Amino acid sequence: MEQISGSIINRGIAFGKVYILRDNPLRPNRTAKQINQMAVLKAALSNSSEQLDQLARITHYEMSEGISIIFEAHKLMISDPLILERATTLINKGLSAYDAYHQAANEVIDTFSKLDNDYMKNRIIDIEDAAERVLSSIENVQYEIELHFPTPRLLILDKMKPSVLINCNRDSISGIISASGSYNQHSGTIVRMKEIPTLVIRNIMEQIQENDRGLIDGDQGLFYRNPTLDFVNELLKERR
Repeated sequence: MEQISGSIINRGIAFGKVYILRDNPLRPNRTAKQINQMAVLKAALSNSSEQLDQLARITHYEMSEGISIIFEAHKLMISDPLILERATTLINKGLSAYDAYHQAANEVIDTFSKLDNDYMKNRIIDIEDAAERVLSSIENVQYEIELHFPTPRLLILDKMKPSVLINCNRDSISGIISASGSYNQHSGTIVRMKEIPTLVIRNIMEQIQENDRGLIDGDQGLFYRNPTLDFVNELLKERR
């Protein structure tokens, strides 16, 4: 058994087999240069806006207005004037819709990352999440990820993206560990609303393997990799 310390995002106890969700970078198709790239971008923005409208409506009804506002903010982000003006300029210079929007979004993210303001830095993951939705739409790739398992799993991922965590439910995801994130990110609000024990552990992706079993102690900020059943039962007994 290995004990690893982390930062607490949401308290609670979770036990289960690990499921590692790795980012799969898009491979943009750049062969169709004859297609009007501004039209491609506008179609992707419209499609993404509709998706976010639907998410906002569903979360408002099923969760709360506070969660719904997160996706309303994403809708504003995808059409941010700074991103769109820069993307348009790059398309006019010959870049594809994908490359232009990707570069424009990254420039805004880079600007935010240099600010000495934790609130603004915590919004970076929202910009990334919203922009990746648009890029997926440009490539006609489904962005939403369905996470359904016969028995609840511990979800291990690189970043706490709101669009991923909103699809996590206690019947399939008993706990979450992310390699990055913070308590005050919007994703933290989502997992607390869903009452899913969550930790941030740097380099967790290198410390764990698929199908490992783990125990999240969200009250103490600890993760136990491959604990014995006796240890699990004893800890659960203590917390009752």
